Amino acid sequence: MRAVSLVPSATETVIALGARDCLIGVSDDCSALSGASGLPVISRAVLAGLSRSPVEVDSAVRSERGAGRSLYELDIVQLRALLPDVIFAQDQCAVCAVPSSAVLAALGPGADACRVVSIDPHNLAQVFASFEQIAEALGLCGSGEELARQCRRQLDSLDALEARSSRPTVLVLDWPEPAFVAGNWVPEIVAAAGGSAVGCAPGEPSHPIDLGAFERNEHGLDAVVVAPCGLPIDEAADAARHLLTAWPALGAARWCALDGRAWFSRPGPGLLEGAAGLAAWLAGEGLPAEMGQEITLPLR
Repeated sequence: MRAVSLVPSATETVIALGARDCLIGVSDDCSALSGASGLPVISRAVLAGLSRSPVEVDSAVRSERGAGRSLYELDIVQLRALLPDVIFAQDQCAVCAVPSSAVLAALGPGADACRVVSIDPHNLAQVFASFEQIAEALGLCGSGEELARQCRRQLDSLDALEARSSRPTVLVLDWPEPAFVAGNWVPEIVAAAGGSAVGCAPGEPSHPIDLGAFERNEHGLDAVVVAPCGLPIDEAADAARHLLTAWPALGAARWCALDGRAWFSRPGPGLLEGAAGLAAWLAGEGLPAEMGQEITLPLR
């Protein structure tokens, strides 16, 4: 099977299934994954590489979307030349990757020559089901089910290890300004790590949140995790420090900044490592440098 993946989670899953040789093209975000570098890049983010603050990025995204413009450029000439059997795309978030509807529209009559598979999980069960969906599309019968079983076992063992009578309340932000609370599968990952996610229920989309509600002590907070879906870890840490400075009353909670792109926003096997790292941090251990860093206000 010849596969093009325009979704980082699908690319990660294909590699985890041992099917790296099936990949013949990826997105620019996918190319940063171990095992996917060097493959032809079929889609690129229009706003990538621009030095902007989180507020400016949010504004630019809203402007592009409001004008009806796509946030991604699709190299349709190269895509057609690769002659893929299957293309992995998504329709869950037009900000995160090329929508499958856009891929089908770009292919036009050529869409009949390949299969476009949309990967759109909203909760953890659907994330595991997507492993089976991807494996089936590649003709790897049973491989997706086995990968899903392995991931479930790892999460179950982690949850048992972190079982405690009182779970710390954890706010996970997948965008810093304006503040968005992370939803979908993230609350379940927090639960597996031994915490109790606040502000969003499992399966509920990420949405804006008023940090002032927490500052007014309407909700108790033990930990705040800033894990932006589109920022590298150094920028995530800067954003977390800015938030903590702006909301000093939330300083009673522990804060950390994580690479959300790798450990939380991407619904692939990497969620397991993200859950393990979060569990260690909630238990009072340090964070691996590649995962993130603790955030504190400077002493005055």
